[in-house]
Amino acid sequence: MLPLLLGFVLGAATIIFALQNTEVVSLSFFSWQFASPLALVIILTAAVGALLGILAAIPSLIHKSLFVRRLRKENQGLRDEADTLRKWNEDTVAHYEAQTASLPPIDARS
Repeated sequence: MLPLLLGFVLGAATIIFALQNTEVVSLSFFSWQFASPLALVIILTAAVGALLGILAAIPSLIHKSLFVRRLRKENQGLRDEADTLRKWNEDTVAHYEAQTASLPPIDARS
């Protein structure tokens, strides 16, 4: 619900901004020249900047995803090893108790 409300507020603010900044500005970039409303120029510039930011973040996100996958696999291997050791410990304790049960009791006073 909050993202929907935030999107609505951001959209309304963008519309208000566009309606208040309708003045046409002239832009030059190398040999290109064009005129466009100020609001459109600012909104498009922000959108291109956001897109470039997302594109720049993709390699890091992929690296982190692969790292997390490797850690999960290693974690599962360690869990399996811990289960194996726990089972071995239980078997060893059971064997020890079976061996010591058949021994005569030790008299502490002798």
